[in-house]
Amino acid sequence: MKGTCRLCGLGKELVDSHIIPDFMYKFLFDDKHKLILTDMEDLKTPKSKRRTRNTGDYDNSILCATCDNIVIGQYETYASNIIYGEKIPISISPVLKNYYNALGTEWTECSNINYKSFKLFMLSILWRASISKREMFNDVNIGSHEDIIKSMIWNADPKNEDDYPMILFTTNHDEDVSKDFILQPRTEKLYGHHIVIFPITGMLYIFFVSSHKKPDMILERTLKKNNTMIIERIPAGQGMDYLLKYMGAK
Repeated sequence: MKGTCRLCGLGKELVDSHIIPDFMYKFLFDDKHKLILTDMEDLKTPKSKRRTRNTGDYDNSILCATCDNIVIGQYETYASNIIYGEKIPISISPVLKNYYNALGTEWTECSNINYKSFKLFMLSILWRASISKREMFNDVNIGSHEDIIKSMIWNADPKNEDDYPMILFTTNHDEDVSKDFILQPRTEKLYGHHIVIFPITGMLYIFFVSSHKKPDMILERTLKKNNTMIIERIPAGQGMDYLLKYMGAK
């Protein structure tokens, strides 16, 4: 369809643009490559009995092919390689080191994560979710921050660490929690900031969307300009409680 691309602002043919890239749905396809739908209630349902559809959520009214495949596509290619790439050059391969303390807290320090590429990739998901009219993303509305993040993506400028920081939690070490889910993102308030939570295949991606000073504990864990970030590992046996809490179901 013809329309105005929301990124470059030009009148062009618009394409089917996935809000959450296809590669992040890796664990959600059945043996016929149909996408398994998931909501909070579905997590308690055997995978074989869940609903299916042919593909993930896409919007054909927001991006032209150039912006979708090249401008944003370059960051998606990078993220796909470092998240799911099986054979990638050591030069771009993340380095992971696990830690724990006497209180039972566990975390993973990730280094060699390209600050610009990974931050703009993640912000592109937040931005697309906010401008999309798809029902899946009804609770994502970042208001005036849309234009700021749009400019960051278009100008390839990730700005500073405290500009829209993101923290990650993983349930991947809790065998009681299914990893085959992408739940509807939601907006909440935390420490006086608006946050947007994306639960995607065992991970919680939490964006801080505000203009005022972020807590030090958030800035210590977010992606840094030295190409490192922290992933909090939710303790075994507590994964479902975390999901229910952050999704407002508990």
